[in-house]
Parts: sequence; C-alpha cells; structure tokens
Amino acid sequence: MIAELNEILENEVVDENGLWKKKITEQSLKVFDRLPEAIQEQLIATLDQNRNVQVIDHGQLCLLVRQID
Repeated sequence: MIAELNEILENEVVDENGLWKKKITEQSLKVFDRLPEAIQEQLIATLDQNRNVQVIDHGQLCLLVRQID
C-alpha cells in the first residue's frame, strides 16, 4: 500500500472525490479504508525528503502492520 501511495503522490493529484483510489489494488484500498481517518489523511499529505510517504511514528507503523496481518 505504501509503495502504491508513493507512486500516486509522486505522479498524480490526490483529489477530494477519491478518484485516486481507483489506481491502487483492491487489497491496498481495503487496508487504507480500515485505517482511522486521521492516519489516512496523514499518509496522503506527508512526503519525506525523497518524495515517499512518511510513516511518522511507531504507533502508526504498528497500526498499519496490524491492519495487514
């Protein structure tokens, strides 16, 4: 999911209508949709210096891993 978000954020516009969600796999979309809204917003709004999605803190990373398992 993170790799797919990186690709979209680097090359596309994340629109409010959610059209960008049609460009990620069904599995990634399911994981993304299960995350709390605040984390969803942070993932699509924050890029690091290498233009990658920035997973900011350990708590968010753990939550993401639990969603995938």
